[in-house]
Amino acid sequence: MIGAMARRALQGAQSALERAQRASPVGTSALTGFSVMAVGDGMVQVGTKSEGVDPQRLLVGSLYNGCVYSPLMFVWWGRLDRVWPGRTLGAVARKVIANQFVVTPINSLAFISWTSTLGAAVGALRTGGEVDWAEVRTRTQKQLRTELPELLAYSCCFWPVAHSLNFAFVPLPLRIVFMSACSVGWGGYLSFCANRDRTRAS
Repeated sequence: MIGAMARRALQGAQSALERAQRASPVGTSALTGFSVMAVGDGMVQVGTKSEGVDPQRLLVGSLYNGCVYSPLMFVWWGRLDRVWPGRTLGAVARKVIANQFVVTPINSLAFISWTSTLGAAVGALRTGGEVDWAEVRTRTQKQLRTELPELLAYSCCFWPVAHSLNFAFVPLPLRIVFMSACSVGWGGYLSFCANRDRTRAS
């Protein structure tokens, strides 16, 4: 009984999501991405910070995933499907390689830069102070030197597997959901790395 009810609920949610994707694919992708990052980073903060959740960090990271990453990935995946259609081993391998060597470095660099820059701006708005952009630039450059190699190394162990499953088995309307689920842990880890220096300083 419970299993049947759960299946019906999941089927209903899937149908609703597919309808939303057809009506507004980019908007739905943005909302999904925002929600997943909020959940993922919230989980990381609860698990690693004794003082609880930092709403500024949560907002900045979620905005990136919702406004930048998820909409762009929806468009990018659609283009990859047009360039290398199908789910053959060769097509999937090409898409995975393209994602790993094109998207992953740019995304990691952009996320750390976004978090440092927008985080400083949001913090200044909250406190009524001014942003020292020279200090922000110096801190961002330091984070990129220290955090980016680690992120790229770990990404080689995680994202190729996730993208292989994504391109081989998941239809396009549901890919944001699947990859967003994968991003719960990874997105939280990215946000943790991007904010580690600021957390230690505070």
